[in-house]
Amino acid sequence: MSAGCPDQLASAFAQRFRVLARALDRLDRLEGERAFVGWLDQLTEQPHVLQDASEALVLQALRAASDPMNLALLRHLSVEEATGLAELAAELPLERIALHVRLGELAQAGLVALELEREAARLTALGNALRDWLDTLIRCTLDQVGAWLELVRSTQS
Repeated sequence: MSAGCPDQLASAFAQRFRVLARALDRLDRLEGERAFVGWLDQLTEQPHVLQDASEALVLQALRAASDPMNLALLRHLSVEEATGLAELAAELPLERIALHVRLGELAQAGLVALELEREAARLTALGNALRDWLDTLIRCTLDQVGAWLELVRSTQS
């Protein structure tokens, strides 16, 4: 990966792309759709298409995760074990409909997987990597702001 590229996060986005591409390709073959035949091959021939797809995936996930309540939801979920929606509603200031809307937004971005039959949700690998990256970025920002404030404080005394 290139310098400064968060490998785990980039790998999770690449996996998200692969899942979507396979699903679209399968849908095209099942539906007999001819308009999109060969679109996957075009990605290597037309770098701007791949650039657009990469930007769309990353920006959609960032928009979904950057909402403070959605980030709180991501922090309450894990990859290993699904969390019941009733438990999430009890832990967060969200009513049932608002909770479903937010989880739907996070699921659409590939950050959570909904288990509707169990009324539960879990983090995806992408959701886990993005949440960890955001938490690290927030913590590093806090550390740097704290160091700057300490410097200001020391020069004023």
